[in-house]
This record gives sequence, structure tokens and C-alpha cells, in this order.
Amino acid sequence: MLAPEDAQRLPDALPEDGHNGKSGILMKRGLRYQSVPCFGTEFKRRYVVLRGKYMYRFKSENHKRVKGVPLDLEEFQLEVADYEVDDDGEVLPFAFKLSSVRKVYLFAASSARERQAWLQALAAARSHAIKQRLGHAERQAWETRNNNLGASLQRQHDRMRDLQRQEDQARLAF
Repeated sequence: MLAPEDAQRLPDALPEDGHNGKSGILMKRGLRYQSVPCFGTEFKRRYVVLRGKYMYRFKSENHKRVKGVPLDLEEFQLEVADYEVDDDGEVLPFAFKLSSVRKVYLFAASSARERQAWLQALAAARSHAIKQRLGHAERQAWETRNNNLGASLQRQHDRMRDLQRQEDQARLAF
């Protein structure tokens, strides 16, 4: 089993495939279902990488460890947000949302052009993943590698969360 510090670590380089790929700096904030804030609800600067159907978030370009679980774009709806306000009251005008049944991620780009580029890349990656799942598009070898990596990181994250819950329950039992 992986040690907790290695559980969300990527290989030395996330595959640079040129297909559905995009990376850059975005401001990010997460909210749980029905806009109930989750831990650390302030906007944070994140280096974001889109590969295949997964969106990975890193603390910075130099970090190799994924922050949180990779986002499977098939599970999220994409929408433009008029604007968002950060913790300092500053308006972030180039915002968009990824929302699922359980969680909403708010992202803000640095410009309208950058937001549009992200929206197009995310929509294309999501659409392609759905077409593949339905058998309307072939899966290339690079897509299989990227999707296996994302799924593996999700499983590791889930296992660690389950182990933490078991430890917490065991402590409460004493």
C-alpha cells in the first residue's frame, strides 16, 4: 500500500499528449452540495492540468503532488459564472463552475479569452469522454493511459479517506 505522502503523487511527468490537453493557473474554490462551504472555502491559486477526461489540480507548476482528487469531467456539468468575489472582496469576473450532485468547484481565469479557452477545452474533453463511453469514439492508447492514471488516483484517494474514517471510528470507540 502507498504511504499517505505518496498516495496522490504523479509520475515524474504527466503525459504531454497534445490531445484535449490544457494547463495553466486558475483561482479555485470548492463548495459542497447546496452551497454549504467545505474546508478552506477561500479562493486558492492552483496550477490546473487537463488530460483526457480528468482535471488535476496542483499547488504550483513545480509541485508533483495532486491537490485533492482528480476531477472526472463526465461527472460534472460546466457553466459560466457571471463573476465571483474572493475573500478580500475582490471581484473575479472571468469565472466558471464545474458542478456535480455533491460538489461545486468555482474557477476564475485571468481574462475572458483564457476563460473561453478553458471552457472549450473542458467541454471538448467531457464530450469526447462521453462519446467513448457510449462507443461512438475510439479510445487511443494515450487516452487509456491518462484515464487509468486519473482513475487510479481517485481510488487511492478513496482508500485513504476510508482508512481515515476507520481510524476515526476506532478512536471514538475508546
